[in-house]
Amino acid sequence: MKKLLTFGLLWLLLATVQTVSAHTQLVFSTPAHQAQLSTPPPVVHLEFNEDVRLLSLELVGDNSGTVDFGFQRNRAATDVFHFELPTLADDVYHLTWTLIGADGHRVSGVVNFTVASESGQ
Repeated sequence: MKKLLTFGLLWLLLATVQTVSAHTQLVFSTPAHQAQLSTPPPVVHLEFNEDVRLLSLELVGDNSGTVDFGFQRNRAATDVFHFELPTLADDVYHLTWTLIGADGHRVSGVVNFTVASESGQ
């Protein structure tokens, strides 16, 4: 009985781990998370491990506030997104995203980066 209970708990744990790891993940971004940039990035590039529908994407600077770069929802699913940015001021930025993965789950994340030019604009 004890072996059966142990086996059952182990199976449940492994099933849970596989389920959790099956969710959509950001696999690459430009700028990279926690990047320290000496020049403002001209684009945002996001790559995910599967096709997703990007529901929201917002760029906010600690001092600059929300940066408008023309993001619009698109019903088409893809694994790569590319957006041109206006020239960013020196600041700490937070790029927050929310998507729906192929499994139907809503997933959110953030990419933080800093722009600190040598001139200190």
